[in-house]
Amino acid sequence: MIMARTLVPALCLGLLLPVLPPAALAEEPGLATVQTIYILPMSSGFDQFIAHQVARNHVYQVTTDPLQADAFLSDFVGASFELRVDELLKSAREKAELAAQELAKKEQARQELEAAGKKEDKKAKNKDKDKDKDEDVKKEEAPAEFQTAGAVARSQSFSRGKGNVFLVDAKSRRVLWTGFDIAKNTRADSLQKSASRLVSQLRKVKAGK
Repeated sequence: MIMARTLVPALCLGLLLPVLPPAALAEEPGLATVQTIYILPMSSGFDQFIAHQVARNHVYQVTTDPLQADAFLSDFVGASFELRVDELLKSAREKAELAAQELAKKEQARQELEAAGKKEDKKAKNKDKDKDKDEDVKKEEAPAEFQTAGAVARSQSFSRGKGNVFLVDAKSRRVLWTGFDIAKNTRADSLQKSASRLVSQLRKVKAGK
């Protein structure tokens, strides 16, 4: 009787626990939140091959704007990575601010030009009215003169982990995934195969396989 009484609560507790499929248990939750990645420059131009494979296999969207990235893909981490990313973000922000300022200046100039044009049109209309009045009174032409206003912008070298690739969250700077593959040489076909293997690893982990 005592054994039966202890087994019943345990069985009830077991029924309450959710049963998760293997894929859900294996899936990295951080990878699911990533939509867009920025790929940092890598040795031998390996970043270009990685970008091609990521975009081709629709693993993530690849952006050239670090401000739009949910994560960074790099072949190095540590203090050098932090420095490089901070420099990228700072430069991108300054560029965006400068572009916004230039756009505001152009818009202001356009509005001023438009206002000047309206002012000149008004002056011209007034001159035409005055001319008509003079013609009615003096019965002679009074030439009017019109004047229109004229409207008159590669990265530093850092220590790298050969063969290692890291996917780092843009906000927390937490490493979400790491892969390893070494190309046989720096020929394009070899780099392409290595990039394909790495992206295949990433795609499987993202899918929880």
